[in-house]
Amino acid sequence: MTKDEIMQLIDKNYVLLAWDKDKIAGVLSFSINQSYNFERLTTVDSARIEGIGAYILPDYRGKGMGTALLDKAFAFCKEKGKTYMHVSYESANPNAIQFWPKYFKPAIRSVRRTINKDANTNR
Repeated sequence: MTKDEIMQLIDKNYVLLAWDKDKIAGVLSFSINQSYNFERLTTVDSARIEGIGAYILPDYRGKGMGTALLDKAFAFCKEKGKTYMHVSYESANPNAIQFWPKYFKPAIRSVRRTINKDANTNR
């Protein structure tokens, strides 16, 4: 991402950072919805993890940092009167599949298939 893209993201979303001394070790970005959007599964009483989503550096995973960021986001949303939060994630991502289902109930499951990367190599 460019600096301008990061600044736009921060301007449009809330961004929580987890620090280890002077190093960013984790990030969580989310937005607060102001309207209904059926494609994004949002309502006026909800928030959505988006933008960069969530990322914890590998050395910090499994130590509660992601949970702490998510707890802060939930508390902030509750203060703003938002009772729901939505997240979309790739079920093929092993870190995501271990983390998100602990805190979110599935609403919709979609299926997509990765095209064989070697399918066009013999042409």
